[in-house]
Amino acid sequence: MKQNKLDCCVVRDLLPTYIEALTEPETTEQVSAHLEDCSACRELERELRSQLPQKPVPKKSLQFLKRARNNRITSALFAILSAILIVVLWYCYLFRYPNTEAGRLAAVQNYVSCKDTPVQVVSYAEEGYSLFISFTAEDDLHSRGILELTRGINGRYRPVDASYGTGYNSAVIYESAAVKNAELIDTQDAYSQAILLAGFACKDVDAVRIRYSYSYFDPDGDYEFSDPEFVTTTFEKTYPVTENTFLWAWSQEELAHDLGIQDFTAGETFIDVSHEPYLLDQDGNDITEQYDNTENPSWLALPDGTDLRILYILMFGILVAGILAAKQILEQ
Repeated sequence: MKQNKLDCCVVRDLLPTYIEALTEPETTEQVSAHLEDCSACRELERELRSQLPQKPVPKKSLQFLKRARNNRITSALFAILSAILIVVLWYCYLFRYPNTEAGRLAAVQNYVSCKDTPVQVVSYAEEGYSLFISFTAEDDLHSRGILELTRGINGRYRPVDASYGTGYNSAVIYESAAVKNAELIDTQDAYSQAILLAGFACKDVDAVRIRYSYSYFDPDGDYEFSDPEFVTTTFEKTYPVTENTFLWAWSQEELAHDLGIQDFTAGETFIDVSHEPYLLDQDGNDITEQYDNTENPSWLALPDGTDLRILYILMFGILVAGILAAKQILEQ
């Protein structure tokens, strides 16, 4: 082994170039030999090495890290967009019927099943966010009904209920339905009861007379055998029939105006049909008996309604799951 001939002061001067491997091989050997025997110089060498800047990351490593980060961001976005797409497609499937001739027919055919007889759309009417479709089947039972649909934010409709065979004659049926009011959508009065009347092949019917019951609270009433605040009065109105088939829909406010009810208050008072509609001919004679339907039109099969609130909760859960999955991907 060569004898170390370097003093500490010389080694300290050479350490910067030694650490950067810039010294000649012979000098490097002598400095190394000196460091083995001199603890003070070794400590100085460690300090100098600790002060040196870290070696730059190779360009290939930076590109790999950048790709890995971009892949995580892409995967996170994919998770969120997938959740949104599932919810949108699910919602569009629920509200999939447009208010067109083909859309109305498809809604009735898919929601209502008839034994061996195709269902036909007779007429339709819109009220608020609701669409009502009267339908019939040309069978011996004079089967007919009204399908109620509600409109979604995509402008299409979803069936929510159906009534059929509610009348005792084959010419008209009536029904009341909860209608969402477009102007009061965010208030407690967002829903009101609409009265529906559908006519089917009313060849000899010149008018329909309807008897209504108007129920309201009278705090000044004094009745011994009933609720002292509850009062019911009756009204009649005759509507001319100009078409053989029709579907009429009246809101509570419209009925109150037509009947001349001055103290009507939405949400607190209520108007309903109190008797089967009377069918009148052109002379005003009651011909309701000519359309008596003694059969029970139990030909319909309706699926169980699904509460939309449950479906909305499930959709919200899917969105939350997508966000949590994206967060987990980004934190990896």
